[in-house]
Formats: sequence, structure tokens, C-alpha cells
Amino acid sequence: MTHNTWMLPEGIDEAGPDEAFQIEQLRRRCLDQMQGWGYRLIMPPMAEFTDVLLTGVGADLDLQTLKVTDQLSGRQLGIRADMTPQAARMDARQGNGINRLCYCGSTLQARPDQPGDSRAPIQVGAELFGHADLAADLEVIRLLLELTESLQLPERTLDVGHVAVFAEAMSQVPPRCRREVEQALSTKDATLLTQAELPAPIHAQAMALILCHGGVDCLSDLRQAFPTLTAVFDACEQLAGAVNDACTIHFDFAEGRGAHYHTGMVFSLYAKDEPSALARGGRYDAIGASFGTARPATGFSADLRLWQRYQPAMAAQTPILAPNDADPALKRKVAELRAAGEIIMTDLSDSAESGRRRLVKQNHQWTIENT
Repeated sequence: MTHNTWMLPEGIDEAGPDEAFQIEQLRRRCLDQMQGWGYRLIMPPMAEFTDVLLTGVGADLDLQTLKVTDQLSGRQLGIRADMTPQAARMDARQGNGINRLCYCGSTLQARPDQPGDSRAPIQVGAELFGHADLAADLEVIRLLLELTESLQLPERTLDVGHVAVFAEAMSQVPPRCRREVEQALSTKDATLLTQAELPAPIHAQAMALILCHGGVDCLSDLRQAFPTLTAVFDACEQLAGAVNDACTIHFDFAEGRGAHYHTGMVFSLYAKDEPSALARGGRYDAIGASFGTARPATGFSADLRLWQRYQPAMAAQTPILAPNDADPALKRKVAELRAAGEIIMTDLSDSAESGRRRLVKQNHQWTIENT
């Protein structure tokens, strides 16, 4: 049997020169934009001890984390599958005030989120710590919408939920049928929900989650089904009013999204005909408690590789060929042009190819000539 040494593991991708150039240009633009909003760049480590890396997160993220034995300490290391918990740990060192952090780096997942997805996303994200009000959630959502504005996307839809609504509906469900009800809600299967034979008031609330989803108008029916959650639906209405000119708003409270660590509003950004979410985010106030400070927190993250599919093509800069010549004047000219942003390649093969820019010596001076 022939072993193909060039094959990569399933879900692990590489980027050739053209794709890597596009991804890097997008990464730089995103980081520059986030810096313009006051978010400071952090670079968490690729691997940490698992008892630190997985502190405070859910079991599902634990399963997504690849683990190896550290040959120096003998302890178990985890390769990061998500940089958000690392950002929370780094914020915990500050401990007070509002702290805006951003990041962009490689992650690795034991399994893809969905079949066909990459297991090695280039994760870009922003996290805002230290502010518990809706204003912080609105800021990170507006930032996300600005970052994706320049992408050639079809219609954008912001899918919004809130873990308090799902938790309220599930809190009264008997343990014997909880899994069945969760499946019914996630698939919006009213028949399956009826088969669970829930008490009438609990069934009514769960049915409201199945039936009441869509634009801001659905919130009025949900208010009646969940009268104790007025503040949650008020916040959802404020959100819709703040960003509905930039994207379509869709409310859906029937899924238990945010099982890792979310505690409040959660959201996902979608584009028409794109099955994968362009970004996911939400509030996760509780995660910092594991690091000694339960600070309010909200943010989002995305896979830059997915965004790159919608990035307008950027033409690579045309290089200038320089002869393989030891002339000091040529070296000075090359240094001057590189400092000005030009790409200078030494012509090692003495190519006579036409249609190229090259440095030629005329009247004792090196100048750029089109051949």
C-alpha cells in the first residue's frame, strides 16, 4: 500500500501563497479596526495545562480539546480549541475597570463543529470585560457588523437568543423527559413535544418557544408566555432598534446555545446561503469566577478562514526584478524601494521575460523599467 506523505488530517487545512496573502490582509484589517475601537491585542499560548485551560468551561469544550502529555512536567497539556477562556484568564489579572481585548490566532478542535467544517479555525474575536449593561453587548455586536461590512456577503442575519428564556422553559421540565424536550425545541418539533406529556403550563411555555421566533413582533407573544422575563425582552427590543438598519434581526430562544459558559444574550451572524455561522458570541459573566474574579463579560469570535471566502480579491503587488549584481548603488536602491513598500526580487535566472518591471542601470543610475 502506498502511503501519501502529502495528505493532511481530515479537517486540517493549509493555505498557499495566494490564499495566505488574502487571509493575512484580512487579519491585519480586522486587528486595525478593533484597535480603532479601543480593543488591545493579546496573544495567548497555543497550549496550556488542562486544569487551567479548561477551568470554568463546559464539558463540550473539554471534548473539543486535544490533549497531550507535557514531556517536561509530565502533566496534561491541552491545545486551545477556543481563545475566549484564555482571554478571561488574562483579564482576571487586571481585575477592575472596563477592559477591551482582541485576538487572532490558530486553534485546533478534536472534532469539527459540523461535518465539513475546519478543525483548525483561525479564530478572530473581541471581548469586553467589566460592563454588565446592554451597552456592552451592543458595542461588540456593532463591532462585529463593522468588521463584516467590507465582505462580499449576501444578506446578513443576526440570530439572537437569551439563555434565561431557555433556562426558564426547561427549569420546570421533569428530568425524565428533559432530553426529549430539548430535542423537540432544537428541531421545533411540536409533535415530539406533545409526546413528552408535560403539564399544561410547562407545555404552553415550551410550545411558545417553538412557535414564536422571527422578527421583533414575536416578542409580544413571548412576553405573555414568560411574564417574569420582561427585562430580557426589553433588551431584545432595544437591540433590534439599534442594529436593524445594518442587518436582519431574527429572534430564536428555542436552542440551548452557549452551553460552554454563556449567561445572557447570545447571538450568531449568518449570511444568505451560507450554512455555517460567520460568528458567534454572547455574554458569559460567570467564567471569570474560576480565576478569582467574576467580572461581567461579553464578546464574539469567528473563523477568519470562513470570512476569507467572502473577502474581495486583492491583487498581489507586482515585484520588481533586480539583477544579481554586487553594485553598492544597486543595494542602496533596493533598500530604498523596499522601505517604500515595493517588492524586490533578485533575478537569479537572468530572465528575459517580458511584461515585468526590473531595475536597469542607465547613465550610472539604477531605475525601474518596464520590459
